[in-house]
Amino acid sequence: MMGLLRLCILLGLFCIFSEVVGFGVDPTLRINVFDEIKLGDSFSGVSQVQGFHNESRAFLFQETERYVKASDGAAERMLRKLRNRSEFTLLVMLKQERLNSGVILSIHSTEHRFLELESSGQRNEIRLHYRTRNQQQHSEVFPYTLADDQWHKVSIALSASHVLLHVDCNRIYERVVDTPVMDIPRDTTVWLGQRNNAHGFFKDLLATVCIDVAWK
Repeated sequence: MMGLLRLCILLGLFCIFSEVVGFGVDPTLRINVFDEIKLGDSFSGVSQVQGFHNESRAFLFQETERYVKASDGAAERMLRKLRNRSEFTLLVMLKQERLNSGVILSIHSTEHRFLELESSGQRNEIRLHYRTRNQQQHSEVFPYTLADDQWHKVSIALSASHVLLHVDCNRIYERVVDTPVMDIPRDTTVWLGQRNNAHGFFKDLLATVCIDVAWK
């Protein structure tokens, strides 16, 4: 339960200080995917625009011919923080096109999805995929509509025994789940706004995509 409490504290900071992305969080425990991928640089099909507030930024994911994949070095920096952990929180701020079904973040190797978050506007679902301590692929499906052309703050906290989903700082689901294990090999890839170069293209705006790892 202590792990769950820690993750809830991270959620509270996200709700209160969502525009100050690093507030109150040890930077050694945070993975800011935008910064690691250097999304401000040139990526075909992605452009920087105004975010939720006038002085905030977001990134518009529009074209399907895009390749937003972390370099090998950036992927390893991110995965080093996540590797062999079982408690962490995904923090996302987004606005998604109606009926779009797309992947927000995917961490996978050729055979396994170690961590993937997607939103289906076709089925009105949020889906979380990860590996368990039994080396099994596991998926949690949450009936909820994110693809409605509105801004949403999404937090998914995974502990050794529970998953908690909050949307716009409201608790939507809490479930007992198998323990996640991030036994991630070095050939693992990290993709943003798509599953790979051909599938799962997210469309519209991403303002925050972070992973906060619980301290030991």
